[in-house]
Amino acid sequence: MFAVTRFFIPAKMAILPCLVKHHELYLVNSLSTTSMMIAFILSFLIGGLIIDLLGVSTCFFVDSGTYILSAVAISMISIGETGKKKEKFSLFIKELWIGINSLKRKGVRLAILSLSILMIGVGVLLVLAVISLINRGIEMKGIGILGALLGLGMFLGTVLVGKFGHRVKINHLITLVFIILGISIILFANCKIFLLIAPLSFIGGLSIPIIIIYGNTSLHRYIPNEIWGRAFSSLEIIINLSLLLGVLFASPLANAFGEVLVLEGLGGLFLIFAIIVFIQPHIRQWLN
Repeated sequence: MFAVTRFFIPAKMAILPCLVKHHELYLVNSLSTTSMMIAFILSFLIGGLIIDLLGVSTCFFVDSGTYILSAVAISMISIGETGKKKEKFSLFIKELWIGINSLKRKGVRLAILSLSILMIGVGVLLVLAVISLINRGIEMKGIGILGALLGLGMFLGTVLVGKFGHRVKINHLITLVFIILGISIILFANCKIFLLIAPLSFIGGLSIPIIIIYGNTSLHRYIPNEIWGRAFSSLEIIINLSLLLGVLFASPLANAFGEVLVLEGLGGLFLIFAIIVFIQPHIRQWLN
């Protein structure tokens, strides 16, 4: 199922700009992310209810039905494609190379680098955050509340970006986001009081969608529409490799240096990324 979604996501991201006007890209990417998060949260609630009432097998049938409904809805979308169809497919390596090269364009490099650093951090947090909380004596109920605050922050973040994202200078916003994330992770690593950890979870959730939506919108803005699919496929590869990198190295580093030091190092990485990449004029000029 995960492998199949690797085809769906690039296709979805490639078709979105065909349905809206150029100045609505931040809004449509925000709505796309928001709807995904709402569906994700509701799936836990509805899935648990269905399992309790009707059993696990019925839940799988309902899940299959949602994919069929999605397929029917997608089939009704018309984007008014023009132009001739290719007589044959290009070689996979050639297509992949075109997609990767497209990510080197001006205005896109900063987005790719930001998403890569973010996903490395997400991979580390996926492994260490829950373990760290349990070691501090926080029970699963408390961890669930922190997860809910994280989701609430992500939802609000997507709404704010959709509403105001096009009005803010993106370099300054991304710099601020990574500084906030860096400080929040360092505080999280050293904080043992639940009431102080809770707002950090919300702030983290609020910040993450800004980078994700900015990355998707940058590809829509600066890459020609005829290679959107290849560009987003290449972006998926980079994002998943970055996530895998964070997950793979989190445990060995935690065993070697301790989870607190690794989390502090992650926060420091975010701060260094914000300060060096975004403030130094010659580096910023290359990225933009």
